[in-house]
Amino acid sequence: MISAKDLGPDFEPVEAPLPRFRHRGLGVEFALVPGGTFEMGYRDLDRAALEALLPIDPPLRAAFERLEREARPVREVTIAPFLVAALPLRVEQVRRVPGYEQAVDTFTRQGALGLARAANMRLPSEAELEWLAREGGRFSFVSNGAQRHRNRLTVAMVGPWGVQKLVAGEWAADDWHDSYAGAPLDGRAWLDGGEGGVSRGALPFGIDQDEHEIALALACHRARGEQTEAHDRGRLPLRLALDLPLR
Repeated sequence: MISAKDLGPDFEPVEAPLPRFRHRGLGVEFALVPGGTFEMGYRDLDRAALEALLPIDPPLRAAFERLEREARPVREVTIAPFLVAALPLRVEQVRRVPGYEQAVDTFTRQGALGLARAANMRLPSEAELEWLAREGGRFSFVSNGAQRHRNRLTVAMVGPWGVQKLVAGEWAADDWHDSYAGAPLDGRAWLDGGEGGVSRGALPFGIDQDEHEIALALACHRARGEQTEAHDRGRLPLRLALDLPLR
């Protein structure tokens, strides 16, 4: 089991049911995410899982058509254990990164990559974000673990490792690719693609929420970052990640 001592003097342990560490300088809490292997992407059985929860309407059919283009081919991906921030960065944490004193918590893709480098960390890969959203493949690509409760569709906002789900949409480290064809099988960021970058997740909760948004958004929503409609001019939140030290 990894310890704060293994991570170096910048980290201290946090009292929590699961392994958790605080970066002393940034005040960011990191969760230890176990590794494993899962089928990444949109499978036929994922559609069946969502059809069991919701009636099929035109927006849902359109979402399925998009997923068939962009979230395939399905492939087996192995994720190594890693550390990830339990929440996207907040303004007061951004201000602690050298050179980032401005009061912002959303960034262009290049800004997000630059901030991660300045913090001596990285962004999670798209595969790691899908692993988080689907809780290690426990949940379908599209249903996010949604359940009926008192005739209302609900989904847990925090996963089993103490990490908040992708409720605001956030940056992955990857370049944009129109599908998963040729993507790495080891969970690392997939580069050498389009400049727009990849965002995963969305913000489905609010006054105008509907069940389709709740079911679809957290795991399967995948967009070319600068084309996202969720935030102005392609500015999105980010969360930091770290590889575990070799032991």
